[in-house]
Amino acid sequence: MSSIATAKKQQKERDKAPAASKKDEKPKVFDFTGIQFEGRLRTPQLLYFLDRATEELERASLERRCRLAPHADIGPGRLELEVLETSALGNLEHVAAVIRGCRRLGVRFALDDFGTGYASLAYLKHLPANVLKIDQTFVRDMLEDPDDLAILEGVIGLAKAFRREVVAEGVETLLHGRRLLQLGCETAQGYGIARPMPADAVPGWVRAWCPDPSWADACELDRSGALLRYAMAEVALWCKAVHAFIAGETADFPDVDFEQSALGRWLEQAADTSGAGSLRSALASARDLLVACKQAPALDAAGRSALANRVTGCCENLRGTLESVLVALTDPCRGPLGQRFSGG
Repeated sequence: MSSIATAKKQQKERDKAPAASKKDEKPKVFDFTGIQFEGRLRTPQLLYFLDRATEELERASLERRCRLAPHADIGPGRLELEVLETSALGNLEHVAAVIRGCRRLGVRFALDDFGTGYASLAYLKHLPANVLKIDQTFVRDMLEDPDDLAILEGVIGLAKAFRREVVAEGVETLLHGRRLLQLGCETAQGYGIARPMPADAVPGWVRAWCPDPSWADACELDRSGALLRYAMAEVALWCKAVHAFIAGETADFPDVDFEQSALGRWLEQAADTSGAGSLRSALASARDLLVACKQAPALDAAGRSALANRVTGCCENLRGTLESVLVALTDPCRGPLGQRFSGG
């Protein structure tokens, strides 16, 4: 069953359920016990967020419940409610009105798993959320999937155009964080920053945490740098595909077009840019090795193993050269951008 059909079925079931009389209805308040934290480490404050707000959006009492939250030391401006895109299906105007009412109190809203719904642009236009949270399925493979990288770049661009904050979910490694900073995404969550922890452990973690040096000197890339970033994802994808062919996991030889690749386009524009010569040399070696890989089906196990090792070394050399050129191009752009990453 599709997400839309499931959401509509759940809506009908709620409509059929007997409503409690106003006499018996007691105002409920949010329970903050054991909730998660998203640290905004650029400021000394933490932002508390609740990811169970989806069903609450359809209740007129949500705004009143925000007013009644019994934690005087947690102002409404430090409460963020996460909303799944599909929670607004069929009731967009009502949900937008509820969000606006809560925002008047200072409560923030985030559209969770953005990009996985069926009407992302409609939600972005009509729902007055403060934050877009990019689903981790697009973040996880960004290092080796140019398409996921393109989706991330597009969503980040949309968020900027609509003046929304953007948070990337699923940052698992330091390199994920660096690439996101180069895309212009300065807030993220994931195991690469911190694993879930008890609430009483958060203050100590905040005091002790500092950004990795590779984040601290990262900066948003221009179009030339962006081509190199795409090139690194392409090289990782090529390497994976060639290894699969050598191992006999697929009979189809990878379709690699060096001239039309991001790296080929960068080299065409680069002329005498520093590092272009070393990249051309590394690319020529990769092209020669790719021709040799076509003979893999005729090799014995030892021959395939040796060829696979050569491919690994060639790809590592090419990625290392790309990274060196990228670092050289962005060296003048240094600053504390890494401090804007948050734990989650």
